[in-house]
Formats: sequence, structure tokens, C-alpha cells
Amino acid sequence: MKILVNIASDGFDGFLTRVKAAEDAGLYGVGVGDTPHFRDPYVSLAAAAAATSRIRLGTAVTNAVTRHPAALAAGVSALDDLSGGRAFLGIGAGDSAAHHRGLRPSKLAELRESIAAVRDLFAGGTARFGGKDVGAQFTTGQVPVVLAAGGPGSLRLAGEIADTVLIGGGIDQVNVSTAIGAVRDGEAAAGRRPGSVGIWIVARTAIAPSLEEGYESVKVVLSVAGNHALRADLASGRVPAELAEPARAYCERYSFAHHGTAGDNPNVALYESLGLREYLLERLAVIGTGEQVAAAYGRLMDIGVEGVLVPAVAEDSLQLIQRLGDEVVPRVGTGSESLVD
Repeated sequence: MKILVNIASDGFDGFLTRVKAAEDAGLYGVGVGDTPHFRDPYVSLAAAAAATSRIRLGTAVTNAVTRHPAALAAGVSALDDLSGGRAFLGIGAGDSAAHHRGLRPSKLAELRESIAAVRDLFAGGTARFGGKDVGAQFTTGQVPVVLAAGGPGSLRLAGEIADTVLIGGGIDQVNVSTAIGAVRDGEAAAGRRPGSVGIWIVARTAIAPSLEEGYESVKVVLSVAGNHALRADLASGRVPAELAEPARAYCERYSFAHHGTAGDNPNVALYESLGLREYLLERLAVIGTGEQVAAAYGRLMDIGVEGVLVPAVAEDSLQLIQRLGDEVVPRVGTGSESLVD
């Protein structure tokens, strides 16, 4: 099992301490989000590359709405050179970064075009994007593309074009199995070898002796994940009937101004007041002792998951990283092979 952590670049001393701890813990990778709430991910990842020697580094995730494909390719190519080939490009349709600029997320066709352009530019050639030719003066080779996906369309797209998919919609077996099926359908439609796309999942994790103690560590990331998951569940009709109106109210009233912010986050208070806490915990979180967390990851491995991305953004994030290394990695291991077949 590949275990990665998503670390907030909220201050370089603390950020680099956590990055180094992740490498020392034997984790597979570190991701940094591309959101206005934190420092620039490419600068942060460059600092991380200089401070480490083994661990994988990448965006988790960026987008092609606020970042032109030429800027994406140049940034990730530089990171790959600086890190000695350890970079990956995690990319999605765009969420908080697009929202804060008054922009909409990428449509699937736009996301497909953006990724194709980035890959052409990685190869040092000319890319076609937005009806114009874009050139690159660097030749990196193909940096792995990890496509964040939640809905059936984006999951199938990942199966068609990605090296790895990052599934964010939930850790329950029904969601994961359904998502993997959509990815495999995309592989088949594109004529790719079955199983050629790696499967990662976002697992909001807390290692704690009780549910209540663990909840304190994941409640903010649940507020962010809930905004995504509830929108998808409403669209698919999956939300239990008694929770449909509360779920709709949460999505309508979600505050992007407090997207992932620590402290007294009003989005947390909102989902709690709407009676959504238990549903979000069951759908999105892994909470327990190190042994219990490892067992939960093992069950995900049994249905085809190869990696978990753990948001490590709470106040106890350093402790979480260290405990993943001490208590979970020895039980499930962490992969070191390439992201690309």
C-alpha cells in the first residue's frame, strides 16, 4: 500500500518539518494543494525537494483553470528535475482555486485537452491548446499524471488518460468498488490494458483511541470533503431520503471563504447543525488505533486500492505522520515502484 500525506504549506518551517517527518516515516509521497488559502504549491514543493531525497512529491491537486497547461508543465518539469525524477502531477477540475477567482471548474473535454497539452509539453514538443500552438524548451519525459475524480464521467476519463486516479468520494466499499468499475470502463473504452491505471483514494484518517478524539482531527477535512461528496451523492440519488434536504442545504450554504481553514470553521458547525456528521464520518473517514487503521487500509487493498492519500492538515498533523510510520506502515507497507507502467 502506498501511503501519501497531503500537507498544508502554511509556513515553511513547520511545512518542511512535516515533509521530512513523512520521509523519515517511510511514507510514499507528499502532496500539496493548490488553493488560495495556502502558499504557492510549486514553491513549497521545490523547498520540499531540496530537503528530501526519496519521497515522491506532487500537487494534490492543481487545476487547468487557474493554471495554463504551459505553466503546469513548466512547474512540474522543474520540480521533477530538482527532485531527481520524484515528481507527479495531481490535477482535477478545479474547486476552491477556481471559485475564489469567479471561474467555473473544467468540463471533462477541457480537462482532457489540458492533460494532453501538458504531456506534449513534457516531451518538449508543441502542444495544441485553446486553438493555439504552445511550445516548450524543456524535455522532462512523462511525469506521472494523477487525476482526481469523483463522478462517473471523470472516473471514466481517468481510466482513459491518467496514470493513476485519485478517488475522493468516500472510503466505503460500495463507493470504492463503483468508482473502480468506472475507471476500468474508461480503460476498456480507450483500448488500454485492464488495470493499467493505479487506484488511489483519499482517506481522511485519525489515529486515536476513540471516535470522539479522532473526530476532532478530521472534522475540518470532513467539511471540505463533504461539500464534494454530498454534491455527488445528491446528483446520483445516493443520499438517504431523510438527509437529502440537509445535504442540499449544506452545499448551498458552504463557505469557500473558510475552505479547509483551521479553528472554529463555520462549515463544521453547519454540517453538525444539519445532522450530517455521522453520515460524513461513515462515508469519508478512517478513525481508530494504528492497528484498526491498518486493517481498514487492508480492506481497501482487497478491493483494488493501491494507495491512500491522507490529509495531514490538523494541529496534530506531525503526530499523525509519525504514527502512520510507526503503527501503519509496518502492517501494510508502502510501495516504491514507478507510478507509470
